[in-house]
Amino acid sequence: MDTLVIFTDKYNWKRFQPKLFRAFDTLAIHPDFQEINKIKWYPEYINLIDYSKSIPFRLLEWKSKKGLISKIIVNEKNDAFDAEFEHKYIHFRDQFFLNSEINPTDHIQSDFFKTSFLTDFAQLSFSIRYGCYLGYKRIILKGVEKEHVGEVVKTLRDVKSVNPNIEIYNGDFKSIDDFNGIVEYINLDQKKKRKILNAIAVPTIEKELPLVIDNFKLWDKPENYPMINIPKSPNVDLVFIYGQQRNQEIEDKIYEAFLNTTYVKHCFRNLRFKYAELSDEDNIYSQDYINDPLSVLFQKSPKGGYKVGPNNVFYFMIKTLKEYDYIFQMETDCIVVKKNWLWQLQNIVQSMPHDFWLMGSIYRGLSELDPVFKNHINGNAIYATGDDSFQEFMDEQFIPYMDSYIKNKDPRIAFDIGFQIYLNDPDNWPFVQTHIHKFNYTEYVQNLAGHPKFTGGDRHNIHIIRDLYPDTYLVHGKLVRTDLPKIKLSQNTNSISKSTQEIENQLKVEGNTRFQENENKISEVINNEDHLLLSIKLDFENFSKNKEHNIIDFKFLKLILLDDYLCLSIDREEETDIVKLCPFERQVLLQMEINKNKKTLLLYINGLLNHVDIINRFKCKGIYLGDYDNDKSWSGNFTTFNVLTGEFSLKEQYTSDSQVLTDTDECIDFLGNQNEYFIEKSLINN
Repeated sequence: MDTLVIFTDKYNWKRFQPKLFRAFDTLAIHPDFQEINKIKWYPEYINLIDYSKSIPFRLLEWKSKKGLISKIIVNEKNDAFDAEFEHKYIHFRDQFFLNSEINPTDHIQSDFFKTSFLTDFAQLSFSIRYGCYLGYKRIILKGVEKEHVGEVVKTLRDVKSVNPNIEIYNGDFKSIDDFNGIVEYINLDQKKKRKILNAIAVPTIEKELPLVIDNFKLWDKPENYPMINIPKSPNVDLVFIYGQQRNQEIEDKIYEAFLNTTYVKHCFRNLRFKYAELSDEDNIYSQDYINDPLSVLFQKSPKGGYKVGPNNVFYFMIKTLKEYDYIFQMETDCIVVKKNWLWQLQNIVQSMPHDFWLMGSIYRGLSELDPVFKNHINGNAIYATGDDSFQEFMDEQFIPYMDSYIKNKDPRIAFDIGFQIYLNDPDNWPFVQTHIHKFNYTEYVQNLAGHPKFTGGDRHNIHIIRDLYPDTYLVHGKLVRTDLPKIKLSQNTNSISKSTQEIENQLKVEGNTRFQENENKISEVINNEDHLLLSIKLDFENFSKNKEHNIIDFKFLKLILLDDYLCLSIDREEETDIVKLCPFERQVLLQMEINKNKKTLLLYINGLLNHVDIINRFKCKGIYLGDYDNDKSWSGNFTTFNVLTGEFSLKEQYTSDSQVLTDTDECIDFLGNQNEYFIEKSLINN
């Protein structure tokens, strides 16, 4: 439980409805004991500091010993409580302040109470800080009056300086205007008519931190905004799930990256972190079983199976996020392909005619799968964590079934395939008859994951996904990420929006041979061609002609984008060079016949003015650019790409004597040259 409801001393206990607060822990400031005794309900914590009425000591002692009250906060010691009861159930105000007269051995150290003056804390402020000290991350206030506003706002600022993940909510509608949006209103008095999706859960590991940050950058682009219209009161939390112990450094970096977004930070209510705190043995993910027979698999299988770590993290996530109606599990390789994806996700849940437990994608990739697994719903899916019947199914049926199956039949199984195995088991047919409607497929997310050699082609083509599947917003698979910043080319000049010096600082060159970067490696090219953007001059030394390939790594070459899109063409100083642009890896592969004494290679990067997404989000083998020498030839199957229309057309097999690209004359004219452009399916050099 990480939510605490605090009732102020102004709360009207005659209107109290216990059933609305059964899901929360509660703290009451100076409660009306006569009223709460009538309804036979008691808060977990009671603040009686400076209580002006007679304290019902015997009543409190009796209720505490029955387990109805956890702690009582009072000013000072009182003979009415014996030493044992006092030690177990009482906190004194002065225990939280070093400058008090209390015995230092009884002092409670907490950063939430750092101050020089006891008078800094009024009743409500003390109670909020006390809740934070107890570990609550969400605090909801009931009985808020206008006089409390300044105190609450200051306290909110103070506690966030200690833990930025803490949130304070106003639980009273009448106080909305008083808080002026600084403290968000949450309605606890009205029962929800329909369950909603109110969390995105991201299971991840520490080494995936760069991917987490990259995703923030990707979501922050206009074409990938989580919501087109920022809500006045976001109701979706972004929760990161880790299997290991808490890592404050990782939290800080993620929180910083989140706050650095322009748009995304306004689409989520809270940024939260959950830690399963698994042992090393329970947090293993291994693929050390490829091509092994089943008998060998069991011999070397880790305890709990090869995927015991992800499975345990998933079970932990389902259990610990039960406060949410529905969540969407979004792994770091689940890529956004369309804006408004978060709004649409909520819309799917709310528009369903019946409650469900699980909704996700069937496998739509090209890898060969065991027939038993082909119909499984991928783990990047919607889960009904707030549904008690789903929680009961997980605890009493699915998890025990998985443990037995992994131990006795197949130690390779992950939780998502496990659901399909469970549903296919003839012994579970009575359950399937009455619950199969709880498991649903959707086209909102497509699972295209698989072995790298099976990726690529139309199914990984971002254009085709958008055109043919308008209901798809997310893709799980190896689509190339467009996470680099923009460089715009003016419509009227050849200048770029970033200074040459700034771009030089971003350029990184790597290779099989050592490149010596020239001081003037980047320069603007001034001519009459608007599409000609920059030239890159690379000097290299110690070149070995025995090395056939040299790789220039463009992963960090941020200048090759134009309005989010990868520049298409590269001209070479050497006619004999063959240059392939491989956008999936963001590399340029140079197959060169170079004079050993020649130490300069000049590349021109040509940018395009029109906004065309050029194969930079899906994998292909490359683009063949330029002509070979007359004494060379080539052949292969090609798909042509028109940079103006964004259209692909499949060609037959061609040779160097064939007529090609008759449908891209407009493209060639636009680029101002007669080079031939291909997206290569298979290239054979003769």
